[in-house]
Amino acid sequence: MNNISLWQYFQEDAARIKEKMWTIASWLYTLLGAIIGFLAKEHSILSYTWKDPSVVMLISSTGIGITLYGSYMLRSYGFHIQSSWDRANYIRDMYLKEVKEIWFLGDKEKIDKEYQPPKETVLPKEAKNLITILWAFGIVFFLIFIGGLISNLIINN
Repeated sequence: MNNISLWQYFQEDAARIKEKMWTIASWLYTLLGAIIGFLAKEHSILSYTWKDPSVVMLISSTGIGITLYGSYMLRSYGFHIQSSWDRANYIRDMYLKEVKEIWFLGDKEKIDKEYQPPKETVLPKEAKNLITILWAFGIVFFLIFIGGLISNLIINN
């Protein structure tokens, strides 16, 4: 396998995984939004009196669990994307000078810069943003859980 094929493989791998990450995030957001909608419609969480706060707490706990697992998944995908980009950049910078010139649009300073491997793998910005949105859902579910707990205490006293 030549260097250009290897570079293309890692670039395409990162693109494939990035597309899957966006698909998974879309499904997670849809599912979590549907759960909140269900709680609002069927259990009246937008009013002062909630129907069956114990069920609301159980369902919101499920939302928190989905948020935690989804964060783990998106984080794993993000690290995979970044490691593929790191490998592709290494091949481009060390063995494909022509591609490097095109990549940096002829910017002589960037082209001549010596390759520096990353000290540690960091999450790409897209993954960080998707995880932040997911955590916002998690906060909403946590607040719903606390509201159910308080509502349960009021009903039982």
